[in-house]
Amino acid sequence: MKKLKGLFAALIMLCSTSVFAGDFDWSQCWCNYGGGIEKGDMIVDVAVGLNDEFFRPFGQNSAWSLPYMEAAFDVALPIWKLPFSWGGFYGLNIGCANGNGWNYSLFSMNFGGQVKYHVLLPVDNLDVYAGIRLGAKISIGETKYVNYSFKDPSGSGFYFSTFLGAHYYLNKNFGFVAEFGYPVWLKAGISLKF
Repeated sequence: MKKLKGLFAALIMLCSTSVFAGDFDWSQCWCNYGGGIEKGDMIVDVAVGLNDEFFRPFGQNSAWSLPYMEAAFDVALPIWKLPFSWGGFYGLNIGCANGNGWNYSLFSMNFGGQVKYHVLLPVDNLDVYAGIRLGAKISIGETKYVNYSFKDPSGSGFYFSTFLGAHYYLNKNFGFVAEFGYPVWLKAGISLKF
């Protein structure tokens, strides 16, 4: 824990030095996009990650899940001076669990709209943002116990997600994306900007 606190303190000191920030105008960080994003740009992200489904490969009750897969797009459309982007997403999760004569398989997808608020930091090609996703989740599970099976759509309903993320662009159109949040804990992939 002490190492983590020390690393965090060092990062804060690095970000606050004039060597790191140069002539950066901190008063404008809240009203500008980072990573070279401009008004009207379309951003497409394709990523895989870990979500709230579990993974237990060993033991009496085992479970596995393919990595959560998601495709999302945004269009940079500010409101007043605030650098928002608006778009949609589609996510997919496939998994299985079993133990003591039963087997449960899951197919789950979610889709809907998203909004992100971007912040400009003094790192070239870096875009940092926070956002929410609202939509629907369709989840179909099938439970088999010995010779009996039934479908269970009980996981379907409203979908809500919050996240913090960053794009890092290697050139004008191609880069990487990483996000942390809930229910998708960690997600990483590629980002295209048009």
